[in-house]
Amino acid sequence: MRTEAADTTFDPSQIPSQETSDPRLLVRDPVVSVSMITYNHASWVGQAIESIVGQQSEFPFELVVAEDCSADTTLQIVLDYQRRYPKIIRVITSAQNVGVKRNIWRAHRACRGRYIAACEGDDYWHHPLKLQKQVEVLESHPEYGLVHSDCNVFLVRTGRTIQSQNRVGGRIPCEGQDLFTSILTGRYKIRTASVCTRKELLDRVQAGDPVLFRSDRFPMGDTPTWLELSRLTRFKYLDESLATYRVLSESASQSDDVQKVIRFEKACYELREYFMDKYPCDAETRKEVVKMWQCRLADLAFKAADVELARQAWARLEREGIEVGFSGVVKRWATSPGLVNTVARAVQYHTRPLRARNRYFSRY
Repeated sequence: MRTEAADTTFDPSQIPSQETSDPRLLVRDPVVSVSMITYNHASWVGQAIESIVGQQSEFPFELVVAEDCSADTTLQIVLDYQRRYPKIIRVITSAQNVGVKRNIWRAHRACRGRYIAACEGDDYWHHPLKLQKQVEVLESHPEYGLVHSDCNVFLVRTGRTIQSQNRVGGRIPCEGQDLFTSILTGRYKIRTASVCTRKELLDRVQAGDPVLFRSDRFPMGDTPTWLELSRLTRFKYLDESLATYRVLSESASQSDDVQKVIRFEKACYELREYFMDKYPCDAETRKEVVKMWQCRLADLAFKAADVELARQAWARLEREGIEVGFSGVVKRWATSPGLVNTVARAVQYHTRPLRARNRYFSRY
């Protein structure tokens, strides 16, 4: 639920920040700054850093690691890498945790390159020419402000890797489509680890809407960025897998706690409502957005036997005149107050403990 505190904006200049780097050895005038935010990523951050310092490029680049007071050994690991690669790595941290949004801001503010690429501390780049390929596009095609690629997806819980997820899933972005609408409806997917964009455009976007980028109203920072950038510039998609996105067992969108997942999905929907109010769209687009996320929430409500969430989702779908099909009717009936729902709750509680059925609340 929205609160006034969530909409309160912060002043980027007041974010505590201290840098560990060696100015005598640091590369001068980097073409690309790689921004890495990290928190409790001790198990993976080494691989992430090595995948970046190992990039083969014809231009200088830097790695800015914003470490947010991890409770594990992440800070020690990144500082060790900074000592090993003083020409490339700068570490930004502080005496106290600042949170994801502020950590992103201080990392971005520290970047010196014309272009910014992103790789969070639990992801990595598996192609040594990722930066070279993407900068070549941006340098030779000024009409593009963002270039991204296909990704592999590694599922930590099962150890399975989905190779080239877009190609396997038949979701290869096409040139010429309405970017804003496609991202808004969820038809156009962008993985942060695959992105390289122009810093000047990111600066404009982040300065333009304090609610999106300088408040805690929405927990995600990547989707608002893609939506705003889509209104300023063209995107270029490279149809090859250059990065690996790691799906953790516990994160904002993946959790054994179904209520946490529900809160995240609600925030995804509220973000889209915010954009549909900010940039009014046609009735069909609005209907598609409502159907996508309210059906997702209704499905979560069914699996969690959550009567109130189901009531809200079905009511919204009904108001919009959206048909849900036979399976939707069955789920609505099963999550209605009464004996059936009581039995459903009992069966789920005794036969399928939530922690053992995480797959029901997973996007993968």
